[in-house]
Amino acid sequence: MNYSITPIMFRGQQFNSIKDAIEQTGMSRYLIKKEAVYVNESDKKKFEGFGRKKKQFNTLPSKQDILNVYDGNIRLTAKALGVTEAILNQLINEYNIKHINLSEAITIKSDKNKPTKQELLDQYATSSIGDLLTHYNIGYNKLMRWFKSYDIVVRPLGETAAIKHAQRHESIKPSYDVLNSEYKTKTIYELSLQYGVDKHVVSNWLIEYGIDVTTNKSRGEQELFNYCKSIDDSFVQNDRTLIAPLELDMVSHKHKLAIEYCGIYWHSETMGKTKQYHRNKFLKCNELGYTLLTVFESDDQNKVRALIRTKLNGNEKIYARQTSIKIIDSRTAAEFHRAHHLSNSIGGTVHIGLFYQNELVMVSTFSKSRYNKKYEYECGRMTSHSKYTVVGGASKIFKYFFNKMNVKSCITYADLRFGNGSVYKYCGMERLNDTSPNYFYFNSSDFILESRVKYQKHKLKAILKNYNPNLSEHDNMINNGYHKIWDCGNAVYVYRK
Repeated sequence: MNYSITPIMFRGQQFNSIKDAIEQTGMSRYLIKKEAVYVNESDKKKFEGFGRKKKQFNTLPSKQDILNVYDGNIRLTAKALGVTEAILNQLINEYNIKHINLSEAITIKSDKNKPTKQELLDQYATSSIGDLLTHYNIGYNKLMRWFKSYDIVVRPLGETAAIKHAQRHESIKPSYDVLNSEYKTKTIYELSLQYGVDKHVVSNWLIEYGIDVTTNKSRGEQELFNYCKSIDDSFVQNDRTLIAPLELDMVSHKHKLAIEYCGIYWHSETMGKTKQYHRNKFLKCNELGYTLLTVFESDDQNKVRALIRTKLNGNEKIYARQTSIKIIDSRTAAEFHRAHHLSNSIGGTVHIGLFYQNELVMVSTFSKSRYNKKYEYECGRMTSHSKYTVVGGASKIFKYFFNKMNVKSCITYADLRFGNGSVYKYCGMERLNDTSPNYFYFNSSDFILESRVKYQKHKLKAILKNYNPNLSEHDNMINNGYHKIWDCGNAVYVYRK
């Protein structure tokens, strides 16, 4: 069967052969063979039964015809449209169709089932990244490519956890009748343990149902409230007026002092308390001129009470001019910090103490700057005796240190969980900025907060029983039963001579 010398009729025109038809029409051999009408009856019989019937085109493919098929593969596209590769390339140029390179072709092929932006946003609103990978049956890189193409921002893990917990809370929320009946015999804290949710979730359920909230407390929180109430009767519980609709555990509007008592599991990232949760409450109170103390249940509660007494002006006052000042040894300084500072002791090179009637009443510890090398020294601790408020004591110590050591610059960090460090302003320092919230890890067996520095990823292999080098620090810690809790950050104060 020699197609090259067999005369044919193609689309109403006679050609000496298929070869001539290809050259004169630009159509593909494949298409012409399927449409050819053989001039000689004997030739027709020779080729019966070869090939498949194909749709006949009266004209060359349009721009839309090409766009519907073209995926970067010229050969297959030309075959599908019934033209030669040369004609297809010519048409692509004439129609100003963008040529697709290999990597773009792979992307187009892999994105055939790509959802619209709104569909993806709707799905992501109630799902995690892992949920999306399972739902669309795709890999992480493809999902990130979709996000990038739609300018969708990947939210922090903590926010996703909060969404998941909100869904769970809604799914287990009891009916009005059930909750109202249980609330008559149980406290909100007991109900939170029963349902496995934060006490504020139970409180919100009650408020939504219009049930009066009167006992939103845990034992530790209630004991701390009773102590505050014993000092000043102006304290109220479960205040939702100051930073509505958010709730504060204890507030004295008289002293402009608010207190958040945080069970560390209930206030962990595991329970949806994201990086900015505690910081946000601090900022809202600060904007209104209120001091917020964010107390963790793991804090030394005797030291917490001493701090509250100080804020309420309940300590015995001593004036700096009544004290003597001198450099003390590191052991004496460490013992004093451990006894009276919420963060316990810290190492240093210079320790300065104030004495009142031969009793050590205030200590500051200084060292070479650890984190910011622009500054010569760092004040690592400034601690007052739990029973005393030394008026002007901090200023006296700092002036002594600056002059004694001929200090040119100094930096210190005030933990915003316990105030804003305004005392440093009276020491000749200025507030430079605030750091982002910091986090701590703890496990459910002992509820002891530990520094994130201890659990940096390069250290985990030697610490964790179940370590996976392909996972992040966070995921490794979660897989080993740890939880993460965020603080409020630090206020940074600096001194320059």
